[in-house]
Amino acid sequence: MPADVPQHAADDAERMRVVLQEACNMAVPIALMSRDLLAGLQGVFASLQDDTLTLKFPAVPAEPAFRPPAFCVASFAYGARPHLFTTRVRHVALAPDGALMMVERPRAIPCVESRIAVRLAVDPNAPLVVRVGSAAGPMNARALDLSLCGVRVELDASRVLAPGERVEVELVHGQDVIRLRGIVRRVDPPQFGIYFPDAITEGQLTPPAVLRRIVALAAG
Repeated sequence: MPADVPQHAADDAERMRVVLQEACNMAVPIALMSRDLLAGLQGVFASLQDDTLTLKFPAVPAEPAFRPPAFCVASFAYGARPHLFTTRVRHVALAPDGALMMVERPRAIPCVESRIAVRLAVDPNAPLVVRVGSAAGPMNARALDLSLCGVRVELDASRVLAPGERVEVELVHGQDVIRLRGIVRRVDPPQFGIYFPDAITEGQLTPPAVLRRIVALAAG
């Protein structure tokens, strides 16, 4: 190992390689989303070689959003926990029983609920309205960033939420309206991180279509 490569970085890279290799060996299901989060595919891990990860799908993706060199967001379950990574499409080819997509090997694979999960900053000019309902009553909030599985909000200084508290989050963007169950995960008053448990099904990221649209539009 080169002297200028920290040991922990090498260890992280090896753990990621093991995760990807085991996912390929077991043909673990994977969900792929387009950069704008509006198009999705369902497939499985196929193989890992050097810096290329191959995924298998039932057919060649019809959406232009998945053609090289498209940027994509992928989610899968490993160790009974949902994980995410971002990557770029390198090549798509026909296979006897479907299609193979070669993508860049990810540089990191964070858990969905970690601080480095894929989140998009909300455009300050976006007409996004956020309301949080709690045991103490409803409250207006300002969204700071938003993802397909949670939101970070800022509340009035007089309002607080407790870690683990169950709340309801209403998101309104134009004609798009959605109400989601939420669990308060991070508390740093006046900012609070809220996780959407209904966006995860059996370890896979499965956000409602309305939430996908709101995330894409609010991020500008």
